[in-house]
Amino acid sequence: MTSRAVLQHQWERLRHALLKERPEPLEGVDPYPDEDVLTMLRQLGIAMIETGQPTNLVESQLRAIGLAYTGHEVRVLVFPTYLIVQLDSPLQTKTQVDEPSWAVARLDQAGEVDTLVKLAKARAATPAEVTARTKAARGWAPRFGAFTTVLGHTLLTIGFGLALQPTWASLPAYALLGLVVGMLLLLGRWLPSVAIMLPPIAATLVTVLTTWYLAEAAGDGLLRVLAPALVSVLPGVTLTIGAVELTSTQVISGSTRLMYGAAQLLLLALGVAVGVRIAGPLSQHRGPLGALPAHGGLGAWAPCLGAVVAAVGFYLYKSAPKGSLPAIAATMLVALVGQQLGGTYVDPLLAGFLGALVTVPFAQLIGRFRGAPPPMVLLIAAFWFLVPGALSFVNVGEVVTTGGVAALSQPGVGGARALLSAVVAIFSIALGMLHGWGVDYAGVSLARLWRARFRST
Repeated sequence: MTSRAVLQHQWERLRHALLKERPEPLEGVDPYPDEDVLTMLRQLGIAMIETGQPTNLVESQLRAIGLAYTGHEVRVLVFPTYLIVQLDSPLQTKTQVDEPSWAVARLDQAGEVDTLVKLAKARAATPAEVTARTKAARGWAPRFGAFTTVLGHTLLTIGFGLALQPTWASLPAYALLGLVVGMLLLLGRWLPSVAIMLPPIAATLVTVLTTWYLAEAAGDGLLRVLAPALVSVLPGVTLTIGAVELTSTQVISGSTRLMYGAAQLLLLALGVAVGVRIAGPLSQHRGPLGALPAHGGLGAWAPCLGAVVAAVGFYLYKSAPKGSLPAIAATMLVALVGQQLGGTYVDPLLAGFLGALVTVPFAQLIGRFRGAPPPMVLLIAAFWFLVPGALSFVNVGEVVTTGGVAALSQPGVGGARALLSAVVAIFSIALGMLHGWGVDYAGVSLARLWRARFRST
């Protein structure tokens, strides 16, 4: 055996030991009934929408799956609240229509859906099996109970707080507000009918608590204490996905999602405004020493610690798959480093672009290793952390606070500049996501080309 053959054999052994096996297509099976294929596409499409994937990605995935199972033309029309799948056979055109539930899928559900999509694209499972597993995943109960979920939200708030305003004085405020909001949002699991009212109520409640009892910790930056506790209801990811769809020619889906995110921001702004009206000005509730120093006690390492703490909180709060915590923490750290480099050495408005640009290929790479969760789980977790961080670089959160409302109402360009900064930050993340997928695709193509040349020589 030549040295090249030995090297190739060792490489193949290492690759099989480290990387996940590629799904192999089923062999010796008869063509599947069109109705089964159509039902599978509908179930997978609805599940993908519920996990928050962009509609352009859902369409492309469903068309690829349809080509794998049938030679007939598959037509897909995807909206954030609607799905139409049509199969054109020579004898009959069949159509199925469905709409997603309002429940937001958890990370364990998103991981199962991503796995099923890969199996279906490889034709490695029957349509009936994929349909049954998708239905089951959509109905999974949360992995963790109420206490663990609230604990996860508290840790998530502390982690975001360490990234936004890492001061010793703010840590107890983050813990208290995260606990209160987590308990309030838990009502949405038990009473789904009131879930839509909980975000503005949470904004009002944390504003009142901060003004009355945490004025010293807030200093002159009320938002910096409020934002981490409200991060689970801020529509940053919704706005970013809408921007991705809009830049991908999904005009109806993108504009609809952007309008929905803007409405959520308005509700939160109104909640904060009501809280300030109830509690009064922040300065009236400070002690004789006034506001505590805005910076003190924590160094440059605090945001990195915040990423790890946020990863633990996210793992518990969003019921991430078992064993996924190290990969989630690593992906959040990559997103943090990327956006910090962009904000420091390029431009604060481009922090989100660079963070998303490096996060997407990293998540796709890590997701290929054995024991790692599917890439979609890592991307969802990373962009939860990326969006608030990028917004903090340009103080976009002022738009949803009393200061932002006042700025928008004042004459001059201050309010317009704040709103423009918000738009630019969101679209920079969206463009980073699109370019990140392009980088990943190019890297995979080059790797396949290199392997093909290596084996042919």
